Amino acid sequence: MTGRTLLLAFVLLASTTSGFAVGPDPYSTRIQITDGAVGAGTSFTFAFHGTQKSAKKVGEIVIALPPGSGVNASAFRRTCTLEGTGPKSGEVCGSKFRDARVGEGTMTVEMLGMHTVTADAYLVDGAPDGANLLFFFGAGQVFGVGAQSILGTISLAEAEPVRVRIADIQGQLDLPFGATAELEKGSFTFTGESGKHGFRNPAEGSISDWMFEIGLSWSGGKQSQKVRATALK
Repeated sequence: MTGRTLLLAFVLLASTTSGFAVGPDPYSTRIQITDGAVGAGTSFTFAFHGTQKSAKKVGEIVIALPPGSGVNASAFRRTCTLEGTGPKSGEVCGSKFRDARVGEGTMTVEMLGMHTVTADAYLVDGAPDGANLLFFFGAGQVFGVGAQSILGTISLAEAEPVRVRIADIQGQLDLPFGATAELEKGSFTFTGESGKHGFRNPAEGSISDWMFEIGLSWSGGKQSQKVRATALK
C-alpha cells in the first residue's frame, strides 16, 4: 500500500459517523447551561439544526447529561394530570397546572414553507408509554390542525443517570391528509418548575471536561455526538 493510498484510507475512516452515513454529521448540536460552576444548580438548553439539505427528518432525540450530574428533586414536584392523549392534550396544563411548567421549546418545520412554533414544557401524569414530559405547542395551527403536543421522558430518580428522550417526534405530529413535515431545527430548554434550576452540575472537574452525549436518529440512520456545553455566566 502506497503512502497516498494509506492516507486516503485514513481520511475515509475518519469521516465515518456513528450512524449509517459517511461524511459530516447531517445535524449540528449545541448545549448551553445557565451556570458552569462545579456543583452549581443549572438549567440547560439543547439545540440542533440540519447542516445539509439532504438531512432526513429527526425521529428521536436522546440527551444524556455528564456523569455526576444530578436532578434537583424540589424542582420537579408538581405535575399536570392529563385528561386525554390527543394533539390538544396539553391544553389542560396551561389552564390548570401552570406550576408544572419545566421548560420550553421551539421547532422549525418545512411544510409548504418554513414554520416555527413555540411550546411550553410540563411534567405530566397520565401520558402513554411511560412519558412524563409534554411539550404543548399552543400555536400549532401552522400545521393546519390546531394545537400539538409532543411527549418525552426525563429521568428523575436520583440513582439514575440524568437523561432526556423525545421519541417518535414525526409520528406524534398530527398532520392533515397524511402530510409530513421535515423537522429542520429545534431548541428545548429544561429549567425545573417555576423557573427553578432543575439540575446540579458534577461535583468535580470543570465545564471543559463535562461531555453531554447526544443521539439523533431518523429512518435509516443515526448520529451520536459528545458535546461540551457553554455557560451563560
